[in-house]
Amino acid sequence: TLGLRKEPVLKIIADASLPRMMEFLPRHLSNLVWALAKLSFNDPPLLQSISDASLRSAQHADRQGLANTAWAFAALLWRDEPLMTAIGLQSCKSIASFTSQHVTNSAWAFAK
Repeated sequence: TLGLRKEPVLKIIADASLPRMMEFLPRHLSNLVWALAKLSFNDPPLLQSISDASLRSAQHADRQGLANTAWAFAALLWRDEPLMTAIGLQSCKSIASFTSQHVTNSAWAFAK
């Protein structure tokens, strides 16, 4: 991080993202939740919105997006069984193309 207080900036990002969540592509959703997890920023309304949008778009997510989304929600201890089920089903369809990093991130997430 830049050494700045992250909460005010992340709250502004959260507030700006919520009304536009339907515009986010699957990779945007996975990048956003990954960043929140890396910064340990737990904003329930934002996480619920990302989770709902990710569930709707899981069939369009790529392997990195699937693995990163699963990892991020697990790291934040955010439980959404329908989302994780959708990620698991979609991952099974493309597991042969997963890199070792995708496999280990996914395994860790599902073990949490």
